[in-house]
Amino acid sequence: MTTLRSLHRSWSLYGALLAVLLVFAGCGGANGEDDDGDDSYTVQRDISDENVAAVVSSDYGTDTLRTAEFQQQLQFARQSMPPNQQGGMARIHQMMLDQYVNNHVLRGEAEARDVQADTATVAQQLQQQRGQFSSEEEFQDALGNAGLTLDSLRTLIAEQVRVQQLRDEIGSDAVEEPTDTEVDEYAAEQRSVSARHILLQVGENADDSTATAAREQAEELITQLNDGADFAELAREYSDGPTADRGGDLGSFTRDRMVEPFADAVFALEEDGQIVQEPVRTQFGYHVIQLTDYGEPMDTEQARSALVEESQQEAYQNALSDLTQQVTVSINPDVVTLSAEESDTESESDEG
Repeated sequence: MTTLRSLHRSWSLYGALLAVLLVFAGCGGANGEDDDGDDSYTVQRDISDENVAAVVSSDYGTDTLRTAEFQQQLQFARQSMPPNQQGGMARIHQMMLDQYVNNHVLRGEAEARDVQADTATVAQQLQQQRGQFSSEEEFQDALGNAGLTLDSLRTLIAEQVRVQQLRDEIGSDAVEEPTDTEVDEYAAEQRSVSARHILLQVGENADDSTATAAREQAEELITQLNDGADFAELAREYSDGPTADRGGDLGSFTRDRMVEPFADAVFALEEDGQIVQEPVRTQFGYHVIQLTDYGEPMDTEQARSALVEESQQEAYQNALSDLTQQVTVSINPDVVTLSAEESDTESESDEG
């Protein structure tokens, strides 16, 4: 939901939160020859007017992004994003351009489908915004600081509600109800399991002899475990991982909490106490893993709802990608940086 405290003047440019920008980033990408992103829309570097950052054109019409607005949003983005998520100026510019394109097609498609924001939902969210503040005066001050009025905030909330309704409509149009077999398989996959492991640490770039020695040691540990050795004792003696002191115990976790090779190996085990029969290689090294609790499957109705939601999200992302393919974007290369080379030049200039 939109939060007034995070709106600032960014709403005047996009009509969406920066958080929304981050959600959509990567859903659409430039097809410029200098860009390594997706090919959802075409970019032309042919604007020389210093007052214009970009022009987005499609069957829905044309939107112009002014340089002043782009720079204002850029400043807000740089202040709001953690440094480890920024990934250089070119990436921020690409994310901002992607979001501008996404908003263009979403507004256009909502109008084409005559999607109207539910007034009761808009009123409820507006009231929730008011409720964040201790007084009407504080609320009005926050509006002023964000460059908004009550009417403009209502309009922006309505726009978000309308886009959400469009998302729901696209998803519900495309998604079929999952079968009972699919639900059961998903429920089993999403269970929480418990396991323990012995990690023999080997770097991803380790030489062959080092990696081979670690794998052979892991194989020997598996042999000892099959012969009845105590897992916890071996973990305390041989594991390089932080769980060694507690016998390798990892506690309870879901599939998405572990790196893929490790998760695949654990969730393939079928009985409590079962041990992998081959060492598992991850970027951390070789693992010897024992399943200590198979866990209980997710509730069937929860699994069914989650599957439907995932399918709806996938359908929406596919539809958004299809919509952006008809878009042509013209940018001012002196304002909008998309290539790594341009970004490096700009960074050097800033530091100099």
